Amino acid sequence: MHVFSEEYKEKADQMIFILKNAREGNFLSLLQLPYSMEEIGFKTEDQRYILFFRVFYHSLPNALKEKFSHGPCTYESLYEAGLNDWTPTPEQKYYFDVPGVHTIACYVKRVENFVKEKQWQNDMAFQQEKIESLKKKREVLIEELKVHQDKFDAEKIADVNEQLKLNQDTLAYHVVQHRLLLEAVETTNLNSVLNSRYIRDQSALQRWVERFNLPTLYQLKAEISNRTGVQPLCLPALKKQVEERIDKLVKESTAALIAQAGGSPIFSKPEVKSSNTSLPGSPSPTW
Repeated sequence: MHVFSEEYKEKADQMIFILKNAREGNFLSLLQLPYSMEEIGFKTEDQRYILFFRVFYHSLPNALKEKFSHGPCTYESLYEAGLNDWTPTPEQKYYFDVPGVHTIACYVKRVENFVKEKQWQNDMAFQQEKIESLKKKREVLIEELKVHQDKFDAEKIADVNEQLKLNQDTLAYHVVQHRLLLEAVETTNLNSVLNSRYIRDQSALQRWVERFNLPTLYQLKAEISNRTGVQPLCLPALKKQVEERIDKLVKESTAALIAQAGGSPIFSKPEVKSSNTSLPGSPSPTW
């Protein structure tokens, strides 16, 4: 059992603090980025600090580098990993002396958000390309169908109709995927605003709420209700807007169902014939 000096304990405490935050915040993801720092939007001072972190990490013995991923972090284990013998240059020691763990954590989050945004853009481009391609294919098939109908070619008419049905189903699928991508990014943007202490542009929030469909509105209402701690001052008003929008959409969908049902006995009011004997009326449906 080693007897550690106060100087070593201070050094080990600092390293333990760095390792704990690095593990929790996935700091090692900054060692190799999927895009350039300029593309991600890091300013010069941000880039410099990331480079200091990299220089610090690469100066460590391999056994200490492994501690960023796994293994115990104690005075003893760090001593055995070579911390006591680590003699960095001032540049290598810069991050060790000034471990801005919150700053590095923000950098990691920025990279993650940038990668998600890039993936979203790629997915959107793919869905839009598929939708346009399917629409053009549909136009071609419709023209083919007209030709076969003029020639009364039943076999080819049936074949083209089958292709049109497949085209319609595939197009509907990609339209739904496109809409889900839009809703996902709108919800993400809305959550970002909700996490602010104050919301400056309430009209923008209202526009988002107006675009959401019922499932998204129910999800948003649940997210607002489940929030705890300090919340934006206008959150209650926003929740009321969401609830009013839900009520409006529910009424519209109900009215559409009734209109679509037409003369269905379920929705139609029974006709009461003139007679001396009163007939019992059917109760009206309750909504």
